[in-house]
Amino acid sequence: MLLSTSTGYLKPKLSYKKVFQTMKATGFDAYDFSASSESKTAKSPLMRDDYMDFARQLKEWADEAGLICNQAHATFPPEKYGDEEYNKTTFQRILREMEVSAYLGAKCIVVHAVKPLPKGVDAWAENLRFYRSLLPYCEKFNIKVAVENLFEYDEVRERLRPCFIGTSEKLARFVDELGSDWFTVCLDIGHAAINTEDPEDAIRTLGKRITAVHIHDNDFVKDRHTIPYLGKANWDAICQAFADIGYEGEFTLETVLYENSFPAELLPAALQFEAQIGRHLIAKIEK
Repeated sequence: MLLSTSTGYLKPKLSYKKVFQTMKATGFDAYDFSASSESKTAKSPLMRDDYMDFARQLKEWADEAGLICNQAHATFPPEKYGDEEYNKTTFQRILREMEVSAYLGAKCIVVHAVKPLPKGVDAWAENLRFYRSLLPYCEKFNIKVAVENLFEYDEVRERLRPCFIGTSEKLARFVDELGSDWFTVCLDIGHAAINTEDPEDAIRTLGKRITAVHIHDNDFVKDRHTIPYLGKANWDAICQAFADIGYEGEFTLETVLYENSFPAELLPAALQFEAQIGRHLIAKIEK
């Protein structure tokens, strides 16, 4: 099983060439491309006319380092209800992110659901419409869209709660209803915990629908995106569940807040420790 981590908070501290070299040197096989970081404005690399030159340079650096791009993450939120200007611009951003991620080699790109939505708006129907609008571009660029289990903020209770596809049962039903092999599931282990579901149970419920993961830990209250074993997740049970469903994807860490805690000069050591933990967990699954 390949070990991957996100470019997320590494790129602001290191050049891409150095990010890829450091990832490889510290024990990673692949990278999760944070596409959203490179398309924020009209002047961002992915939104310029020469965006494919940028993509070719990224791929060259990754190839030189011996890394593959296994998955990517798109801009979020993908839409804001009633904001047509934002929605039109962001849709074009996501299409550009899909195209470049596919070129880099990503098998799927995580695209968040549209949320929050006003009371009375059918979130299920709105999101079926949104995701299905991406289908022609999945086919065009040859990349799957991964739907992720997400949470939302309950302003009355002042806490996080599952969104309309926050639980594994609802996420499974939603992806099945999309009705196309171009849609898949990215199971976020930390989000499952926040959504009052033991991650190992979520893994078994979603089963073969899972082709991508976000691996991180938390206190089951806040989205802390730290390394495994620094939170409350039961990693023995999680690894057993992955083994039980015959998970065949990559083991992708999304410990971005952990990584963001360190200055550039300490990132190699931080990544090496992160990779050691990832290898330890992969060994548990494969055993």
